[in-house]
Amino acid sequence: MCILVGHSYGGAVITEAGTDSHVAALVYIGADAPEEGETEAANGKKFPNASKPLVKTPDGFVFLDPANFAADFAADLPREQAEFITPEPDQQTILDYLKVRL
Repeated sequence: MCILVGHSYGGAVITEAGTDSHVAALVYIGADAPEEGETEAANGKKFPNASKPLVKTPDGFVFLDPANFAADFAADLPREQAEFITPEPDQQTILDYLKVRL
């Protein structure tokens, strides 16, 4: 038996995986928790981002805009903590890691 933990989009993933008989429990941490039969897209329309966090680059990648990061990923934290976890524009390594090819 195992316990699955999901954060953000991972909540949708564990919701599906959680139907397996080897899963004892699901833990959602700041995660999407779609209803049975609900798609991730429908869930996102019910609970939209506070901002437009993704920025598309000319080479076809997207990254999280640091200026909007706290509003979408740390809205429930005190400002100092939210700023602490927000990537800064000069942290190119983090931004490169967050890029996703569309």
